[in-house]
Amino acid sequence: MLREEEYEIGPLEAKEIAYETVALLAEWGEMAIKSGPPPSSALSPISVLIGKTQPRVYTKHFSLPFGAGTAGDGKSNGPGIRFVVASLTAASIVGPNGKPYSEETVRTYWQSVRKGNRRGLRKK
Repeated sequence: MLREEEYEIGPLEAKEIAYETVALLAEWGEMAIKSGPPPSSALSPISVLIGKTQPRVYTKHFSLPFGAGTAGDGKSNGPGIRFVVASLTAASIVGPNGKPYSEETVRTYWQSVRKGNRRGLRKK
């Protein structure tokens, strides 16, 4: 059985994840340039990163399902959410206001993308 401390990632692992994320973003950028403008319903890159890519990385790395659970205090600060916030912070990815993405914002993006809501859609 895995102990809780085995789920923690250190600064080097966080840095590696950040570099992998940036490489994926660069690859997607190149593909987007080659394929032309996205369809009007395409999700924004940050929505894809927060709502799809980072949860997949979490699931693959930790062999655990990603969820937006809480730590028992009603706040969105379960391990999956903390992982995404840490990855975004390690990659210096901030919101439009210049501040780091909050745990609640990450949860909202993930749930919206998962449910197919319109939050995070590209602006025309």
